Amino acid sequence: MDNTKKAAVICAQGIGDGLLMMIAACSLKKSGYEVTIFHNQPQEFSLLFESYHFETHPAYHALEETLRPFDLTIVQNDNSKRAFTLFDLREQKKLSNLIFFLPTPTPKKTKEDFLFNNKLPVASNIGSSCRKLLKLKNFSKENDLIL
Repeated sequence: MDNTKKAAVICAQGIGDGLLMMIAACSLKKSGYEVTIFHNQPQEFSLLFESYHFETHPAYHALEETLRPFDLTIVQNDNSKRAFTLFDLREQKKLSNLIFFLPTPTPKKTKEDFLFNNKLPVASNIGSSCRKLLKLKNFSKENDLIL
């Protein structure tokens, strides 16, 4: 029986957002999770991050089925249709494994989500959120980018 914890990271559309959310993926991996990163350009990212698994964002109708097997899913809220669909799936109790990283306030926030401090860089907010979420002793902005 495989006891490996599985995590998903749902990135916003941009390359920069994907690079930033790799901080979360790196923290999850170092905490013992097998990580899948969903982005709209998985091929490009797989060249930069050899030891990670990338997939294209699932279709809206497949979000629940795709994300159900994960123990934890971190969603970068970008106020997109995908993010609001995920908020709805959580509210309907169809997916309980969702944690949102929120750059701006939203009434959809729950106590499990992380609202970013707008006085800090996004990378610092992601690192800090991961430290709290994963109960890590150290704060890190490392993302395992291959140079």
